[in-house]
Amino acid sequence: MDACLQQQYPPFFQLKQERPTLRANARQREVVFKRVKAAPQPARSPASLHHEALGKAITRRTLDVRAILARRFSQCFRGFSQPKLPLKTGIVVDAIIACPDIKPHAVALAIADYCRGASYHAAMVEGAARVDLDGNAAGLVSRRAAERARRILKKLEAHP
Repeated sequence: MDACLQQQYPPFFQLKQERPTLRANARQREVVFKRVKAAPQPARSPASLHHEALGKAITRRTLDVRAILARRFSQCFRGFSQPKLPLKTGIVVDAIIACPDIKPHAVALAIADYCRGASYHAAMVEGAARVDLDGNAAGLVSRRAAERARRILKKLEAHP
């Protein structure tokens, strides 16, 4: 019977015969993977080092621009340890116009970074006043914006 089945399903029986070899190979692969993980990492390419440095430079620059915005528009942008206020919709354009000495992209990144944190989303309560660059009321936080901020805040709290 075994010979008859072996003729009908040759790959199955071939695999059955090779199974011990496959298991041994799997164990060898695990050993090799462990060695590779434990081995010292090769030197990184200059391009990857440049990319990492560029990311750090962008972050430093963004934080510098945030600090400039907090100094120039203290009624609107708060310092790093202070509670934040909801910003006027479209404030990026106002800030770009008000700060011609700072690159527009840098201003946009700084404001995006300012609005990304948990304290900003906690301030986004339905009906709260939004502020413009001078600290004057410029609209209210809508229900939709408050719900979105609540969802983002839950995600931020779940993944600290």
